[in-house]
Parts: sequence; C-alpha cells; structure tokens
Amino acid sequence: MPIASFYRLSATEVTNQQYAAFLNAVADSDPNELFNPNMASDPRGGIIRFPVPGGFIYSVKANMGNKPVNYVSWLDAARYVNWLHNGKPEGPQGPDTTETGAYILTLPNAGHTAVRQPGATWFLPTKHEWNVAAYGNATLLLPWMYPTRSNVAPKGATATAAGDVANPGLNVANYDKSADWNLLDGNLTTVGGCGPLSSSYWGTYDQGGNVAEWVETLTGSADRVIRGGSYQSKEHDLRRTFDGSLDPAAEQSDLGFRVATRM
Repeated sequence: MPIASFYRLSATEVTNQQYAAFLNAVADSDPNELFNPNMASDPRGGIIRFPVPGGFIYSVKANMGNKPVNYVSWLDAARYVNWLHNGKPEGPQGPDTTETGAYILTLPNAGHTAVRQPGATWFLPTKHEWNVAAYGNATLLLPWMYPTRSNVAPKGATATAAGDVANPGLNVANYDKSADWNLLDGNLTTVGGCGPLSSSYWGTYDQGGNVAEWVETLTGSADRVIRGGSYQSKEHDLRRTFDGSLDPAAEQSDLGFRVATRM
C-alpha cells in the first residue's frame, strides 16, 4: 500500500505460496539454505521440499499457502528482495538472482554489514518506514499505540479449522496464542484475515501479531530489528514503543517479513 509519497509497503506479510515460488525459482540445490527443514516438520511451517533428479522442488502444505512464511532469517528475507529487484529470475543462487541487488550479500558477514544499495527497487523496510506504515496517518507520523488504528489493545483473533480468522472486525489481531487450530495452542492465520477494520491507516494488515517481521535496521553492531510481535506475543510487543532484535541468522516459527518498493 502507498505510504506518503515515497515508498509502498506490501499490504501483507510474505506468504508461503510466494516464498515457495521463490524457492522453486532459485533453490534447486539451495547452497544458502533458503529452505529450513522446520518449514516441513513443524505443523506451523507451510512448505515441503521434495527431492528430484538434479535438485529439489517445493510445495505448500494444505491450508498454509496464504499463511505468512516463517523460519526465515534476515538473510533469507534479503535474498528474497534481491530476487524481486532482479525481476524474479530462475537459476542458481548467485549475483544475478539472490546475492546482489538491493543488498550485496557476497561479502563476509553480510547479515551484520549489508546496507540498502542506491537504486534498490525492492527492499526490506527500515524501522522508521515500517513504523510509519503501522502507526501513522496522513497528518501525524506516529499517533497510534497499536497498528490497528487504536490506542486500546486489540482483541485476540480466533481461527476456523482452516486457519482463517473467525472474528474479523474492529481492532482484532492474532497474538497471545488466541488463534487455535490444527490442534495447536496458537497458530498463524491467513494474512489480512482480521479485515479492513483492523488494518493500519495506510491499509496494511497484521503489522501487529501473526509473525514478527524483520526490518532492515541494524541495532548495535550485530543484530537486526524485528517489529510487530507474533501469534504468541503478549500485547506489549505490538505497541509502537516496543523494540525487538535478533541475530540476522535466527529462524523461528514466529518470525517472517514483508517487503517494500519505490513508488
């Protein structure tokens, strides 16, 4: 969705279906481990890998194609936006597909040192860019405490048997393990499922809850910032005032990302 006049942030988190298309384009051999086996083995993961002659193919699990991808590191997310920047090419992971573009990932320790390149057309939002989309409006940059256009904590989302949000409406978010389905105490839900009454002013969904999201910003000299909280977070993680960070190699069931592009 358009944010002010400078960039667009994707309305939803990157889904398993979108990430599986990325894997099928560039991960026949997967030297950079863009696929995490937990995506297949964990019931909260959404992608299965199958060996075929010469490499692998990837498929989404039932009911998981429209759930946010998880078990992705900051480097996985950066390689995904490099792929978008390069026009979604097919081929081995390298300078023309995943390793250069918005970020130069061929250098040592790139997870801690890579910066957005001039001319990047797709990229991970900075903390500030992410915050403006989540909490801002047309006149005040950061007026809301929660990314549902509210200063009151959202209601917890509940889920159908297929993982859709069962109670979409005003000020709803998937957090604090409220969305139980697939025999799990708390789970991911369909992106955007809380509905337009729970979107940000700019029309983005799930910037509070579902999965916490990698952003571009470094904190200290090592970690990358994460924003928004997840399906298992307490409400304070959804607040504008909360900051989180992780090692850029971290891959978790409650961690994903969304992308941004120039207008």
